[in-house]
Amino acid sequence: MRLVKGANLAMERVEATMHGWTPATFDAKVDTDANYLRCLDWALQPEHAAAVKLGVAGHNLFGIAYAWLLAGERGVRDAVEFEMLLGMAQGQVQAVSREVGPVLLYVPVVAPAEFDVAISYLVRRLEENASSDNFLSAAFRLGDDEGLFVREQDRFLDALDRSTDPTFRSGPRRTQNRLAPVHESVRPAPVAPMPETDLTKAVLGISRGSDDAGREAFLETAVYSARELEQDAGGAPGFWNTADSDPALPANRDWARGVRERIPVSDLGVATIGAARIDDAETLEKTVRRVQHAAPTWGGRPAAERADVLLRAAAALESRRAELIEVAASETGKVFAEADVEVSEAVDFARYYAAKARELDAIAGAVFVPAAVTLVTPPWNFPSRSLPGSARRARRGLRRGVQTGPAGAPLRRCDRRDAVAGRHPARRARTRRHRRG
Repeated sequence: MRLVKGANLAMERVEATMHGWTPATFDAKVDTDANYLRCLDWALQPEHAAAVKLGVAGHNLFGIAYAWLLAGERGVRDAVEFEMLLGMAQGQVQAVSREVGPVLLYVPVVAPAEFDVAISYLVRRLEENASSDNFLSAAFRLGDDEGLFVREQDRFLDALDRSTDPTFRSGPRRTQNRLAPVHESVRPAPVAPMPETDLTKAVLGISRGSDDAGREAFLETAVYSARELEQDAGGAPGFWNTADSDPALPANRDWARGVRERIPVSDLGVATIGAARIDDAETLEKTVRRVQHAAPTWGGRPAAERADVLLRAAAALESRRAELIEVAASETGKVFAEADVEVSEAVDFARYYAAKARELDAIAGAVFVPAAVTLVTPPWNFPSRSLPGSARRARRGLRRGVQTGPAGAPLRRCDRRDAVAGRHPARRARTRRHRRG
């Protein structure tokens, strides 16, 4: 078993940012070094060393010396070997091998025609040599520059002290668990307000503000409080992306395995489609008229109230992530990872439009008269993302009634599961499916 601190730090950060995950790496280099030493201490316990041969990999001479002395103190040197990179500080390799014996050297091997795949590896090695945070940046001058020696010595001692600090966190930094239930309400249902017929919508939005217990009070104005600006909102204060499912976590793999087992025999949404099917023109006309008549009521609600409904819809979509992935995979052949990201985008649409909706009523003197009904027909390739996005855009700002229709036969269950998920929390988005043809 190899114990090594190496990581593609840039890619770890990119991956975490793209998927909304906590970075797997520590935030501070001293914590990475401390965790390495803590793992080394555990692995070199005699009862652990008896089970596996440990490869101590790295170029930090302080860490190598510590591992060798610790293994000798505990009588487990036969269970330890040291590993380094070929071509990196060869003088160190020779010095270490004189003390500990043979050193295992490793290097990437690629076919000449595919040498480009090794470039990223070599670039990381170059970064390690150049970065002052890494030991190798001082390796070639330790004998000539006492300041560099003291710097690396102090770094090692700081990491050693940190490794035994009882407040130093252990365990994974990522704790997402898709098996845990998702609560569908984002805040307690508000009490019905007293009539405020003498106030304009803009004034209503400003006057209500926030009365959430235990939170900073704020006003619904075009100027946002510091509470809403803590994260980069991408043009929508209060918005943040929902996290994709992290397949590295055991609980999430168990959850995904359960979803995959249901996909081949899934009939989720079939009964809902049957109940919502419209076969005659008269029923269709009645449905469209109901949507048309309901639109002014929805559009007349204050922006803050419409935003609250959209946030509840986002929570409902999130809570039905497994169902939406199941139907998308069963009905359209989506692979799991693509379906999961698409559900995240659907949740993001609802949250983003909720954040943007608050701005509409804060524009003094603005009056907008939208079309009463919008027909949303999502494309076949993004059924879970496009339907929620288009429907929520129409509802949040344009204040329209929305009618949904299938993009084609293969997507009927996908579309319907999205509509049901988005409708459930507020009981307001009355949609009806009709056959085109």
